[in-house]
Amino acid sequence: MSNSRATPDIAINIQAVHDVLKEKYKGPVNPSASVYLAAVLQSIAVELIEAGGRKGADSDGNAPSTITKTMIQQAIEGDEELDRVFTTGY
Repeated sequence: MSNSRATPDIAINIQAVHDVLKEKYKGPVNPSASVYLAAVLQSIAVELIEAGGRKGADSDGNAPSTITKTMIQQAIEGDEELDRVFTTGY
């Protein structure tokens, strides 16, 4: 994947996403699709981490030092959109 434009501020490895897409779909992949998917994955990850942190916050609203699997599961179950994505797959 060559990119002549500035790289967007995305923490997820765009090249890795591009490689997975190419392997999965066995054909050409538009680089912008890789950027878009990486951005979507990052957005979901941020939402999960923030929601998990809110679930684990103490009564004063202080975020936990560690977010556990249970906190993330509770956050998913407590959010209608996340719950729908993770239980139905879309």
